[in-house]
Amino acid sequence: MATWCRIKNGRVAELDGRDPAVETPNSPYTWLSCPDSVRSNWVYDEDANTFTEPYEAEGTTNYAVIDVDHRVLEDEVTADRLSADNGMRITVRPANETDSMESVADQNTGIS
Repeated sequence: MATWCRIKNGRVAELDGRDPAVETPNSPYTWLSCPDSVRSNWVYDEDANTFTEPYEAEGTTNYAVIDVDHRVLEDEVTADRLSADNGMRITVRPANETDSMESVADQNTGIS
């Protein structure tokens, strides 16, 4: 299936699975064909004609949370280092690496 997107301020503002040139030919917006993997708010580089996930474009790290019982320890170490480097509070972790984060959830409530 083809996907089209509307760009606003260098980011994907809207996605559509139908060709806007056919569906709404009088639209005041410019629509581009894009890969199906592109999502709202992705960064569009007009010169390179590429789409990039926002976290990659902004130089930050993206963390996937699978569930509270499955911990990715390498990601936790990286997240804690980034928090410390930026003067942020470090998340409280269970003493035993096999314990779920749920066991310390009440200690992490209200972290900002």
